[in-house]
Order: sequence, then C-alpha cells, then structure tokens
Amino acid sequence: MASLPFQGTINTRPIDSPVRGSVNLTPNVLANQRSKFLATKRSRLSAVVPYRIANNRFRLHQPRQKQNICFLKAVFLLFAFVVFAVESRHGKSCSKRQPMKVLIDHHLPFSLAHGGLQIQIEQTKAALEKIGIEVEFLRFWDQEQKADVLHFFGRCSRAYIELARRKRIAVVMLDLLSETGSRSREALLAQRSIIWAARRILPASFLSRMGWDSFRAADAVVVGTPWEAKLTVELFGADNAKLHVVPNGVEGCFFSDPSPDDREDYLVSTATITPRKRVVELAEAAVAGKVKVRIVGKPYSEEDPYYQRFLKIWRSHPEYVEYTGPISDREELARVYSRARGFVLLSIFETLSLSALEAAATGSPLLLADLPWARSTFGNHAVYCSPRATAAEAGRILREFSDTADMQPRPLKPLPWVAVAERFKRIYESVLLR
Repeated sequence: MASLPFQGTINTRPIDSPVRGSVNLTPNVLANQRSKFLATKRSRLSAVVPYRIANNRFRLHQPRQKQNICFLKAVFLLFAFVVFAVESRHGKSCSKRQPMKVLIDHHLPFSLAHGGLQIQIEQTKAALEKIGIEVEFLRFWDQEQKADVLHFFGRCSRAYIELARRKRIAVVMLDLLSETGSRSREALLAQRSIIWAARRILPASFLSRMGWDSFRAADAVVVGTPWEAKLTVELFGADNAKLHVVPNGVEGCFFSDPSPDDREDYLVSTATITPRKRVVELAEAAVAGKVKVRIVGKPYSEEDPYYQRFLKIWRSHPEYVEYTGPISDREELARVYSRARGFVLLSIFETLSLSALEAAATGSPLLLADLPWARSTFGNHAVYCSPRATAAEAGRILREFSDTADMQPRPLKPLPWVAVAERFKRIYESVLLR
C-alpha cells in the first residue's frame, strides 16, 4: 500500500508549544487528509474490479467468497478422508493376508475317538503348511496364542463365535452332518418343523447349546457335499454367500491305477468297528454270499459288545472274513486298496467317507450304502446297497459285485490334499476381507 499523501510527523505536543520541523494538524486538516485517503482507495479498487465500484457492493460480496472457500476446504477434507480410509483398509487386509495364521480346533480329543475326522484334521493342517500358511492346534490354556482365522471342525456355539470376533478372529466352521444327512425326507421335514418351533418357544440359553445359530453367525460354513450344503440352508438357515462345498482330499500314495491282473480275490472295507458302520452286518453278508471280505479297523473299546460279536463271526468263518486289525502305515493301506477287487462300505449313516475316497483314488470299484452323500458324490460311478438290507439280500449283492468287479464303472479321482488346502486358503482370504 502507498504512503499517506502528506509528509512530516504528527506533533503530540500542545498547539501553543511548536517545535521546529513538525507540522501542526488541526481537526480540519485531519478530516481533509482522511477524505483524500478514502478517495485514493476507491479509485484503486475500481481500477482492479471495475464492476465493483460501490463500496457497499464490494462488502456484500465478501460472504459469498468465504462460502466458496469453505466449500473447497470441505471437498478437500472429504477426499483426504476417503483416501485415508481406502489405504487403511488396504493396509489392514495386506497385514492379515501376508502373515496369515490359522488355528485348528475340535471339541473331541483324538485319544477318545479315532477315525476319518482325525485323518482329515491332520492332513488339512499338513497341506495348509505346504502352501505356506502358519497353522497351529488351538491351545485352550494359552492366553497369548494369536491367529487371524479359527478353523473349527464340528459345530461350535454362537458364544464361541462372538468371543472369537471380539478378538478380531474370523471363524470358519466345518460341520459333519453324518446322521442328519442320512435321514429320510420325512424325518428331515419333521426336524425342520421342530427347529422352527423351538426357535420361537425355547429360551436362548437352550438354543445356544444346539448350535443352530452358528450356521448363520460363522464367517464361513464348510460342508463336504452339495447335499449337506442344501441341508444347512433348509434346516439351519445358513447364508448361501458364506457357504462353501469343499470335499475331503487324499494323500499322494493312494493315487494309482493298477491293472485288473494285479487284484486279488477279496473285497476290502476300512471302518471303525461300531454299529454305525455296520461291520457285523457286512461280515454276516459275506458269510451268506460266500464272498471273502477283508476288514481293516478297530473299535473304540475292545470291551464293546458289538466288537465281541464281530470277533465271534470272524473266528467262526475265517474263510470269508479276514481281520488283521488297523493299518497305520498309509502306503501299506494304499496297497491293500489297490490289490482288492473292490471296496465296500455299508454304514447306516455317513458323511463324505474318507476311506471311500482313498479307495476311489486307487481305482477300486465301490459298493456303498444307498445314502444321499454317496449318490451326490459318486453318482453312477458306484454300486449301491440299501443300508437296511438283510444279510441274505446284502450277501447276494456282494456276490454279484465281486463277480462283476472288472466290469464295474471306476469312480472319478478325488482331489489331493494340497488342492483342498488351496480352496481353504481362498475361503480364509475372503473372510478376512469382510
């Protein structure tokens, strides 16, 4: 801004005491100087903005300028917030994807109940580690154990899921619907009605123990067959967006395709010796049909009356029933499958049988109980027998199956465990991005 249009200094001394070199300013002089200053200011403003000559119009336009500035500031802050949110989420997802750690949990100890589920859990863990995922079994006593995903084998409670979520841990639930998936359509309709009524009558504390709401609350639900996926939606109201079908895998030593000349004259069945697997009924059918069947497995307890009944049949008819106990060597078990004329499993209820998949990997023909899991998995690539057939009826089917084993359709090869692990990895990544 230019200097004032007068020279000199303002004398603050009384008027009657002049000092050399100073200028006395009377009120008239001050008013004159002020009017000249304002005139100069108006002329310069009109030169810069010719259409805003009036001082009043210029002053009225100032709030509009402030509004425009505030609007631009708000737009800038909003843009910065969006960029920050996107980068934060991206960083969070990357931090979870890179060091992904999975905990595996199951409610039943292996020492109390062995079987296919134990093999499934162990092989899943080993395959996940092969593809670079850090996996540990959940240590219930360790408060410092950290994870991104908790993979539960079985049906957990809703409280279990909510507690994990408070720790920012995603829960993937893999439930085995063995008994439910083997029921008749009439029984399933009755079960659906009971669940519907129970949810409206019974207290929440009771419903939590049943675990029905877990199918909705879990971050992902995994089943082994399309049939079980259908049941989880119809019975328990599972969300299709969270539902995944992942079959069991098979170890590499089982994948073979021996020639018919290498097969011996016996059928094989690998199962825990328990009423659910109907091993005694299979032994009785072998005697009735005069077909040699080799049983591989062991009971939950050697004092079990059902097991004692099986031993009695084996000792009475060793020419038709061969029993050598369980086979822990997986390669040896693969050789037993590959040398057998076919595989037999007549369980009264079952989920996706791991032993059936192992036999399929060796190219053995399959004779299975006529249940939905078997039909949805193997279709026309297997032979079926009613799980309620009598010993004489099952014996005739065994005899025909053994005589025509070379002409029976071969089942499709199952997935290796590494391929199953890759599917689980994609599921883990999807739940971590939510």
